[in-house]
Amino acid sequence: MNNRIIKICNRGIFLGLLILVFFLPLVLNFRLADTFDLAKVTLFRMVVIALGLFWLVKILKSTEIKLTHSPLNLPAVCFVLVGVLATVFSINPRLSFWGLYKYYSWGFSSVVGYVLLYFVVANNLGKDSLKKLFLFAVLAGGIVAFYGICQYKGVEIFSRMPKAPGARIWSTLGNANYLGAFLIMVFPLGLGTLLLTKSRLWRLVLAGVLGSFFICLLITLSRGAWLGFAGSLLLFAVVLRKSISKKLLRLSGLILILLLLSVALIFSFMEGGKSQQGLKVFSRISSIVDLADPGIVARVSSWGSSLEMVQKHPLLGTGLDTYYLVFPSYRELSYLHSSGKNITAGYAHNELLQAVTTTGLLGVAAYLWFWFVFFYIGWKKCRSSAQQEEKIILTSILASGLALLIQNQFSFSVLTTSAYFWLFAGILVGGTGEPKVKRFKINLNTWLRSVLVMVAVVGSLFLMIKAIVPYHADLIYEDGLCYLKGKNRKMAVERVEKAISLNPYVERYNMEIGGICKELAFSSKSQEERKHWLNRAEESFQRNVDSYPEQPYNYLNMGTCYMWQAQMLGWDTVGKAIESFRKALRIDPYFIDAWDFLGRVYGWQGKFNLGIVCYKRALMLTPRDPALHYRLGVMYADSGNVEEAIAQWEETLKLNPNHEKAKKYLELVKKALSGEENHSSK
Repeated sequence: MNNRIIKICNRGIFLGLLILVFFLPLVLNFRLADTFDLAKVTLFRMVVIALGLFWLVKILKSTEIKLTHSPLNLPAVCFVLVGVLATVFSINPRLSFWGLYKYYSWGFSSVVGYVLLYFVVANNLGKDSLKKLFLFAVLAGGIVAFYGICQYKGVEIFSRMPKAPGARIWSTLGNANYLGAFLIMVFPLGLGTLLLTKSRLWRLVLAGVLGSFFICLLITLSRGAWLGFAGSLLLFAVVLRKSISKKLLRLSGLILILLLLSVALIFSFMEGGKSQQGLKVFSRISSIVDLADPGIVARVSSWGSSLEMVQKHPLLGTGLDTYYLVFPSYRELSYLHSSGKNITAGYAHNELLQAVTTTGLLGVAAYLWFWFVFFYIGWKKCRSSAQQEEKIILTSILASGLALLIQNQFSFSVLTTSAYFWLFAGILVGGTGEPKVKRFKINLNTWLRSVLVMVAVVGSLFLMIKAIVPYHADLIYEDGLCYLKGKNRKMAVERVEKAISLNPYVERYNMEIGGICKELAFSSKSQEERKHWLNRAEESFQRNVDSYPEQPYNYLNMGTCYMWQAQMLGWDTVGKAIESFRKALRIDPYFIDAWDFLGRVYGWQGKFNLGIVCYKRALMLTPRDPALHYRLGVMYADSGNVEEAIAQWEETLKLNPNHEKAKKYLELVKKALSGEENHSSK
C-alpha cells in the first residue's frame, strides 16, 4: 500500500512540474483586472503547494527523509531566512509577504515557493525525466513566440487583447521585456534538445521553433534580453567547442544559418518596400551604448536612488517587494525628465540593487552566494562529465541561468523566469551527475503517520484556499469595472467593495471606488446623497493612506477628495487638502501633480502669489508642460497680471497649438485690451 502511494506521489510531482513548466508562461485570464501576472502567480502557488504535499506524503509513507546533499542547499535556506527577517522588519510586512500587485515575484510567499520548488526538484526528479521537461518548456516557448509574431503582424487571437501591429510585443507575458527574458531562458533548452534529438523530423521542427524564438526576441526590442542571449550563446560555444562530435558541430552550424535566415525573415515585414522593424532593431541595438537614451537615463537614475536607499537601510533593506513604496522619496530629477511626470519605478531594474534595497546586505550576500555556487557546481559537473548527453543538458541549464543573470542587471526577474531558474537549479543538483543523498529514518507508528498525512492534506487545502482569494477578488473587481463601462456606477461600487472585502490592501481597488463615488456625488441631486458618496470616497482613500503611508499618490487622492467636499458640500476641508498635498510633496518634492493641485487650492483661497509659486516650482521641474503654463496663466489673470497671463498662454500654444482653452482666453483678453485702447483713444 505504501509503495503504491509513493508511486502516486512521484507521478504527481512529475505531472505538477510538467504543468508548471508548460502552463506558467501561457496562462492568462481576461476576466481579471491583472490579466497576466495574477493568473500566473495563482497557478504557481497552487502547483507548488501540491508539490510540497506530494513530497511530504512520500516522506511519511517511506519512513525516511532522503535529502540530496549539495552546496546550493545552504545559500537557498539562508536566502529564505533573510527573507523572513526582511518581511518581519519591513516597512510594510503585509506587502512584503504577498508581493506587489501585478508583480508578485519578490514577495515572501513567492520566495518560499521558489526555494520549495528547488528542493522538490532536487530530491525527486530523476535523470530520465529531464528531456520531457525540457521538451515541454520548449513547446510552451514555441507557442509564446508564435503568438508574439502574430501580435506583431496584427493577427490577434483574443478579442479582448489590445492590438499593436508593428509595435513592441508582449505575447502571453504582458510586457516586451518579460517576453524577452523568457525567450532567452528557453532558447538554450531548445538548442540542447535539438542537439540531443536523433530524429531528423524533430530536428527540423526544433530548428523552426528556435527560429521563431529568435524572430520574436528581435521584435521585442528588449536590449537587456539581447545581451543575455549573446552571453548564453558564448557560454554554449566555450563549454561545448571541444566536447561534442563533428556531426553535432555541423548541426550547430546549420542552426546558426537558420537563425541568420530568420533575421532575413524580419525584413519580410515590409511597409512601403522598406523594413521598418529592421530599422527599429538596428537603432535599438545602437542605443545600447547611447547614454542619452531615455530608457538608459531612467535606469541609471533609479540605480543612483537605489544606492541612497541602501545607505538608509543597509542591513535588511526596506522589506521584500517594497521598492515601489520607497522609490518616490529618492526619485531624482533626471528620472522624471526621462520617464515622465507620472511614472514611478516598481523595481530597481537591476537585480543586485533590487536585492540589496529590499533585503539589505544580508540578502544580497545570500543572493550572490547562490548564483556563485550555481555556476561553480554547473561548471564543475560539465568539466567532469564523460557523457555527452549530460554535458549538453548541463550547458543548457548554465546558459539559461547566465542569460537571465545578464538580463536582470538591466531589468528584473518576473515570476515565470524566477520559477524556471529555481527549477533548473534543482535539476542541476538532483538531475545531473551522481548526487549524494543523505538518509534520515523516521520512527513513527502507522497511526501517527496517517494523522500527519491528514494534517498535511488539510493544511495544503487551507493554503490553496488562501492562495486563490486574491484571484477571486480580482475577478469581482473586473466585474465591477464592466458595470462601470456600462454606466451602472452603483452596481460597480457594490462589486468593487466586495473585492475590497476579500482583499482590502490593493491600492487600485480603493482608488477606483473613490473615483466612482466622486462621479456618483457629482451626478447626485440631493445634498445628502452627495455627502454619502463623498464620505465613502474619503473612506476608500483613507484606507490607502493607512495601508501605504509611504506612497505620495495616496495623499494626492486624499487631498483631491477634500477638494471635492469643499466644492460640492461647502465643507471647510480646504486646509486638509493643503496639508495632504504638502505631505505628498514632503515624500516626493518632484511630484508635479501635487504642486499642480496645491496651486489650484491656493487659487481658490485667493492666495494667488502662493499659487503662482507652486506653478513656477512645477515648471522648474518640467518646463515644457503646456497644461502647467496654461494654469499659471489663469493664476496670473486672476491676480490681475494680464501681461504675464498672456505670456503663459502664448507659451502654452507654442507647446500645444491645439489647446482650445488657451486660445479662447488669449483671444478674450486681447479683445478686452483692444477695446480698452480704443476707448482710451476716443
